[in-house]
Amino acid sequence: MRVSTSTWSYITVVILVTLGLGSCKSRSVQDHVEPTLDQVVLIIDKCPNYSSTENPETGVYSSTADDFEITAINSELWKLSYKTKQFPTLDTVVFQTKGEFLELDHIYKFYRHLSFIVQKGDTVLFTYDQDFPKAEILNREVSYEELNYDFIRSNYLLDDFKALDGNSKFNVSPLSSVKGYLTIRDPLKQKDIRSKIYQDALEEGRSQLEREILLLDSLVSQGLMGEDAKSLYLKRASVLNQFNEYRYNEYLRENFGGSENTLVEWDIQSTSEVDLASFGYYNKILDYIERKTYYSRVGWIEEVNRRYPDYRRVYDSLKTNEFLAKSEIDRLLTKNIELIIEHFPQKDSETYLKKFAEDVSNPLLVQNVLNKHRYALSAEIKEWGRRNFAPVSLSDSLLQLSLINTSNEQFDFNKLLEKHRGRLVYVDFWASHCVPCYVAMPYSKDLASTYKDQAISFIYISIDTEYERWLWGMDKAEISSYPNSFMVNKEAANNSFLAQLEINEIPRYLLFNKKGELVQYRAFGPKTSEIRDVFDTYLN
Repeated sequence: MRVSTSTWSYITVVILVTLGLGSCKSRSVQDHVEPTLDQVVLIIDKCPNYSSTENPETGVYSSTADDFEITAINSELWKLSYKTKQFPTLDTVVFQTKGEFLELDHIYKFYRHLSFIVQKGDTVLFTYDQDFPKAEILNREVSYEELNYDFIRSNYLLDDFKALDGNSKFNVSPLSSVKGYLTIRDPLKQKDIRSKIYQDALEEGRSQLEREILLLDSLVSQGLMGEDAKSLYLKRASVLNQFNEYRYNEYLRENFGGSENTLVEWDIQSTSEVDLASFGYYNKILDYIERKTYYSRVGWIEEVNRRYPDYRRVYDSLKTNEFLAKSEIDRLLTKNIELIIEHFPQKDSETYLKKFAEDVSNPLLVQNVLNKHRYALSAEIKEWGRRNFAPVSLSDSLLQLSLINTSNEQFDFNKLLEKHRGRLVYVDFWASHCVPCYVAMPYSKDLASTYKDQAISFIYISIDTEYERWLWGMDKAEISSYPNSFMVNKEAANNSFLAQLEINEIPRYLLFNKKGELVQYRAFGPKTSEIRDVFDTYLN
């Protein structure tokens, strides 16, 4: 076991949690804590702190802290995720898995990706050199080249490392690679030029595959990589190359007619010796197939700052797919049931949750969904979960959120809900630096005017950090005189509500029923016709 003396300072106490994903603040100890067999322990050594930046032209703030994330799909087909703390720290996270291998997808500065394939039972130390993550296994002997192969591969195969997206260059939009393409008005010439772009990208992908095979063979011959690791990396390269072939055929069929082996008939899993659905790169392929095959068919919901498909119809369509393997369908159904819970009213969410329990093979997926989204579920569905999927730990109440009003007086959010009991409560999270929030405000005021005689309260909550800035923003949004306007009290000891409901993107809306129960986790925005339908349903 290769563990240097300095490495022992990185070993931290690991706290396991019910969901199989735990995180704890660092507590350096002298004793090495060996992980149990059904987990992988990650030690993150002070990841880079990416601060918020303001675009001087638009006034929009963006935080690259959200760029940092480590994800994995475990053997139960559940997505595990760790996001960086606000400030650099030594942190530990536990990913539960029963599979022999786990692919860690590390997203870092500007949404770059590197993947690391580790084994069940590993303890992995991540350090950072000029923002690039580097990994080391603490409990067994693994070469730098084998574990950090994606970094080696990127420098060997790709000319520009900044363009690396974890896959082949073919996945970069070909439109950006041809100068003057958009100035050509002749549709037939556009098709021919784009076909040539795809052909060139496909040839480049094939060339990359040949070079990657040589690279893998060289690392194995030098004793820097084992045969098992080579097999997994070669499978990834081969599958991505096949994906490129299918995408090209898809384009030919759409624009020139008649082509075999398109994405609609994707069945690569049937020829694989391992379950590809538990690998991150393969899930990106599944996501692409889902978008390409179903999204245009189900219709879009248009918000001020985004649009998304009707995930309920996507879910129903997936169940009729005849080509994807059962594990692939289960993975996509799991993703879509989470999106349904997040974006649609509680009644729809819980109807589909019961369908989901019947449709997927592994009841652990249902348990994980119930636990993760427990704050968006009704008391009845929680009781159903406890009866049918024990052990399920489901909290019955939201955590705390402390607010202040324009007079700088403190308010508790739960008490605010109690004050408005007997009325629907539509909560609008916004901030003075958020341009889309200002765009949405006129729609919000129009919605409030439409329902002014109905039992609905509109509450505006700013996530600003400066009191004066908030007051300025209210003037700009023309809501200064509105009585139900508050700012999050940043000095409060416990504001876990924001993290609990993932209020990390604004504008964001919540809807509570007349009993003060959360009934839509990501409520429809005021611009949509859907929010009026939901209001009418709960009012009646």
